[in-house]
Amino acid sequence: MDIGRVASWAVGFEKLLNDEMGLYVFTEFLKKEFSQENIQFWTECEKLKTLTDPDEVLNCLILFNCINKSCFFLLF
Repeated sequence: MDIGRVASWAVGFEKLLNDEMGLYVFTEFLKKEFSQENIQFWTECEKLKTLTDPDEVLNCLILFNCINKSCFFLLF
């Protein structure tokens, strides 16, 4: 791994999260701390921001137990 790449993560947390390798390394660290669900939730929230299809939004929300399938009609 390039030392300059790793050093750039120290500049800001966003740099770490926006770097594929940085996100992977951080996720592996969180797994060891039994906290990986936090970064998984964050990445899914970031993905959710880009979705425009209501079915994709619903699938994403259901995946993370944010809603129950029976609540679908309340959303749309």
